[in-house]
Amino acid sequence: MTEPGTPGRVSFRPTFWASLVGGLGLCVLIALGTWQLHRKAEKEALIELIRARGEDQAIALPVRLTPVEDLVFTRVRVSGRFLHDKEMRLTNKVLKGEVGRHLVTPFLLDGGRTLLIDRGWVPMRLEDPRSRPASQPEGRLRIEGILRTGGYGGPAFLRPDNAPQEGLYNWLDLEGMAEGAALDNPITMVYLAAVETTPEGEPSGRYPQARATEITLRNDHLEYALTWYGLAGVLVVIYALYHLRRRSPRP
Repeated sequence: MTEPGTPGRVSFRPTFWASLVGGLGLCVLIALGTWQLHRKAEKEALIELIRARGEDQAIALPVRLTPVEDLVFTRVRVSGRFLHDKEMRLTNKVLKGEVGRHLVTPFLLDGGRTLLIDRGWVPMRLEDPRSRPASQPEGRLRIEGILRTGGYGGPAFLRPDNAPQEGLYNWLDLEGMAEGAALDNPITMVYLAAVETTPEGEPSGRYPQARATEITLRNDHLEYALTWYGLAGVLVVIYALYHLRRRSPRP
């Protein structure tokens, strides 16, 4: 006979449907965590590739630009002249806490094709070309930069509209920019992000200030993986607590 007030024994009695749903959920959470670890490895390899290509000696712009994947982030040099009358601007670019613009100027290559060049950042007070005549060099020039692809990286429904009639762009629509500027024989697969060419590698203080060497990619995949694995652990705890039963004491 069990004495009054004595607690019953605790038993673990899993049920079919709860076990089935919990098992499937656990598999999904573990798979998501593992996938994030794979993404982390891929992102680290991409970051290393970008770093290596950006630090290599500049090469001449290849005549053949396909496949683009083999050329993106490569450091190249080009010769030609700027078409300053077709200058465009990228909006909402911040440098050291100050909002400004990036200048994107078509560059007529010696071979006759036209390449868009992101020349770098200018403050809002210098948005008007007339306020910075020194930023518009004439004649034949040699430019070094990093090849990059354009496009909008976010969801399509969040993509902001550009204003080509004003020469203002929220994102790099290379084909639209070439069409809006009425460029002849344009290159629209890639553009060139100009690099700073001062001997010390520091910004010269002149505008526009090229920032192409500061290519950064977010790599939060480890945090995401730990989140999914943590949720898997929480699910196991909830499953166990749900199936613990305390037997009623027999009189």
